[in-house]
Amino acid sequence: MDLLKQLCREQKYAKHMTNQAISDESGVPVSTVNCYFSSLSKCPSIFTVGPICAALDISLDEFFGICADKREVDKLREREAITKDILSTIFPPQFVAEQIKNFLEVRT
Repeated sequence: MDLLKQLCREQKYAKHMTNQAISDESGVPVSTVNCYFSSLSKCPSIFTVGPICAALDISLDEFFGICADKREVDKLREREAITKDILSTIFPPQFVAEQIKNFLEVRT
């Protein structure tokens, strides 16, 4: 985690961001951001590190080597768009939106 913290520090200085600016951008309390960048934080939670990294434009996927095959993602998005188009020709758009929302809620 020290490597990630160092990367965050470097990005913070490169972007000329203060801890307050990172807090404002990430939604993480400034006291938590202060703690993260100090030596007090030994094992911060992903719920702290994730938003801080997002505010600093650091991809955790790239850092941890989590990669989805871009072609597979593109295929899934294309299938989703086609499905929405087909459903929209059969059902009213509001009905389609509600069904998709319900489907996603059940899957999570």
